[in-house]
Amino acid sequence: MRSDLRALNGFAGVGGAGALAYATMIPLVYPAQRSLAFRSSEPHAKAFPKYVATQLLGLQLSALLKFWTFARA
Repeated sequence: MRSDLRALNGFAGVGGAGALAYATMIPLVYPAQRSLAFRSSEPHAKAFPKYVATQLLGLQLSALLKFWTFARA
């Protein structure tokens, strides 16, 4: 029981740190992506929500692929 709680705490800590890093990096990387990769002139009020939605969709697809891959193993 104690080892299960320790494993759960470790999993939650790593997952929480990853989520925090991802959430922190989205707004920090956005200006570089916008100017270098996309070369967009669309206003930030329209472009940033689309960027965040795309990032979150990518995160969900990545998590789904990992779950699907490792659940079948």
